[in-house]
Amino acid sequence: MYKLPFLAGIVPLVLAAGIGGPAAAAESAQDRDAIVAASDPERMICRRVEETGSRLKAQRVCMTRTQWDEQRRQNRMSIERGQTQTRVETPEG
Repeated sequence: MYKLPFLAGIVPLVLAAGIGGPAAAAESAQDRDAIVAASDPERMICRRVEETGSRLKAQRVCMTRTQWDEQRRQNRMSIERGQTQTRVETPEG
């Protein structure tokens, strides 16, 4: 009965100490591959873009990472422009 709580306390310490190194090495290799793939500006990325006003309609849009980044930049500029423009009201005549 006393051995179970003792072992329960050791197992997390053993796992935290780094036993299971090959699995950790495989994960870091996958992370490294993902970083390399993410940094490729000409890599084609496809996303599902939903149509505004519909829950069911969507299109699959494929662009390079550079094109997606430019699209995101233009969207952000458009939103910021709309937020910073002041509306001038004219008196009705």
